[in-house]
Amino acid sequence: MTRLSHLPWARQPRKGGGFKNRETSEVMEPIRLLCQRLHLRCERNNTGLARGLKNQGVMKLHTAGTWDLTVYVPDAGCVVMVECKLVGNDLEPEQAAWAKVYRACGLEMIVATSVHEFAAELEYIRRRRAKERVDELDANKRGESRVPRPEAVCALQGDGADPSAGPVPP
Repeated sequence: MTRLSHLPWARQPRKGGGFKNRETSEVMEPIRLLCQRLHLRCERNNTGLARGLKNQGVMKLHTAGTWDLTVYVPDAGCVVMVECKLVGNDLEPEQAAWAKVYRACGLEMIVATSVHEFAAELEYIRRRRAKERVDELDANKRGESRVPRPEAVCALQGDGADPSAGPVPP
């Protein structure tokens, strides 16, 4: 081990071989451990490169710009995409493009520079989603639902069909 390995930009060897950068060890791994302690499913998206069979080259295992983690939060009824960044770093253009796709799909997103920031954002998302569910339940009780009832959809279509009968053939 050399003195260079103690410098902030030095890459640290990992148990399974290969190297990890600071973003992975200082931001991503603590977030994954927190998710594990909170009993949340957390999948890593960017796994890097892999060698092909018989060393015929290297395969990319992800599309450029995909965010680092996918966290499934059942109690909030949502999926949260997490991008781990070191302090002072911004999203790359490819990551910003993926953010637009995630937003269009209705996914929640967190750009985290620390596990504390991730925990605070996750709590904010959980509270906001819980409030939205309570508001929707209150609206349903008052008959002001934003989600159309099946009979209302049939009435709008003007066919007068029974919604429980299933789809109407064209």
